Amino acid sequence: MVLARTADLTVSDEVDAVIASAVADLGRLDVLVNNAGCRRSAARPEPRTSLRSPA
Repeated sequence: MVLARTADLTVSDEVDAVIASAVADLGRLDVLVNNAGCRRSAARPEPRTSLRSPA
């Protein structure tokens, strides 16, 4: 069985609520997949060509 839940993973109370809901529905939690994404509206920075810190 697969259940989908949504939460703001930066809010610990929401994370706790999602886990509690899954355990209530299933009895236990065997696997948890964190498929959190983020979206930036600003332009992407240029990729770094060197591993050295900028001077």
